[in-house]
Amino acid sequence: MITKHGFNPIKNLSGHQIKEYELHAGFTIPNYDDKSETRLKEGMIIAVEPFATSGEGLIQESSNAEIFTLLQKKPVRSLITREALKFLEERKTLPSSTRWLSKKMSAIKAAFALKEMNQLDMLHLYPPLVEIKKGMVAQSEHTVLVTKDWHEILTK
Repeated sequence: MITKHGFNPIKNLSGHQIKEYELHAGFTIPNYDDKSETRLKEGMIIAVEPFATSGEGLIQESSNAEIFTLLQKKPVRSLITREALKFLEERKTLPSSTRWLSKKMSAIKAAFALKEMNQLDMLHLYPPLVEIKKGMVAQSEHTVLVTKDWHEILTK
């Protein structure tokens, strides 16, 4: 469908199954026909995420990640980092951002806490993604519940 409109699908990004507190669970849903025979089952929740580009169709990570998840809790000395850790624990395994943490504490304190947690390998960082040929990228997403006879779109 994407190529019919003169664009390329991003082949190394995909939709995915979703489970509670696990955004990228189970199997992936590619943006192109990969000849997979995976079948959806009743009760599954999936994120359908088509990515289209004017570029080649591949992305790579860039620098300065501002989105992250807490991988594991470790002892920390700083009261500032403890405060940030409490915020991240409340989010469980869901992603957080520097901006959200900066609403709970000053941006300087947030940067300090994130640096300490990153040095202790407590965080999984999600760096920004860029198309390898610097092509423009568009993305859309729907969250879908697979029902017995069809599906229900959960996003509005």
